Amino acid sequence: MAPGVAQLVMSLRYQQLISRLMSRYPNLTRRLIHAGFNLGSCIVQAISLNRKNEESGGVEVMGLRFFNPVGVAAGFDRHGRIGRRFGSLGFGYVEIGTLTPKPEPGHNKGVSILSSFPDAAGLKHSTIMGINIGKNKSTALEQSLDDFLLCLRAAWNKADYVALNMTARENAALLTDSNQELLWHFLTGIKQEQKILSRCSGRYVPIVAKIKFDLNSEKLPRVVKLLKQLHFDGVIATTEDKNQQQSVAELINRLDQFLEGQLVVISVGGILSQKDIQQRQRSGAALVQIHNGLIYEGPEIVKGLRHMARL
Repeated sequence: MAPGVAQLVMSLRYQQLISRLMSRYPNLTRRLIHAGFNLGSCIVQAISLNRKNEESGGVEVMGLRFFNPVGVAAGFDRHGRIGRRFGSLGFGYVEIGTLTPKPEPGHNKGVSILSSFPDAAGLKHSTIMGINIGKNKSTALEQSLDDFLLCLRAAWNKADYVALNMTARENAALLTDSNQELLWHFLTGIKQEQKILSRCSGRYVPIVAKIKFDLNSEKLPRVVKLLKQLHFDGVIATTEDKNQQQSVAELINRLDQFLEGQLVVISVGGILSQKDIQQRQRSGAALVQIHNGLIYEGPEIVKGLRHMARL
């Protein structure tokens, strides 16, 4: 059997196996895959196969140098157990979380987990790490800002950038038409705190907002206009339907044109191949994130990462 054919057969078998396991034992399968990536990153790092000359390649986004525009989406490495070691596998960055002030049963250990992380400012030639933050489910919507500010302060010295998770149900309520005044108060409060922390710490940490987009709507959410008006750093555009790649590409293009380069666009959701990644980039996404692609495609996704770094 020719090498290319054999590789294709192995890839298909992997996908079939994972699909069966995910349908029967989704939580166990995700844990096993996460453990596999954790072990793989440790092995690669231990035998010194980490990327070299990273400073000569990649892209600069939000004032940060990304060795590769392809990263790992929040949720896959919720507690940051792999964290920056994802770079040894070829990823340009990783986003961990969502972290909340207090632990959420079965979801995260709260921001206290960050106490064991080294400060980002002291790290050189390291994989970019974003920290995804949110509020506790028990916190009233009117007190959302308090929870986010607590998380922002805890993450400031640990993160290269911070992502506001507006996709979780308890946070997405801020985006409804009935809460526009509350949303303005929330966003201005976050931006004001970013300025204070920047002045006190001597380092600027970009803040992006993670928003779920409706592919059936031709209008962009009002929050996008507010983010642009308040000079946030970027938007993580979340879409979930892997079967509507063209619609996602059109959305990314529309979003990128509206933002006029003032905010970067990061695309996540439904990415299962290098073709999907390239399409998002051509449409205007400065960075892309993968999650389910790691689960269902596994080694095939990782294999092409170094090629993506050169695009």
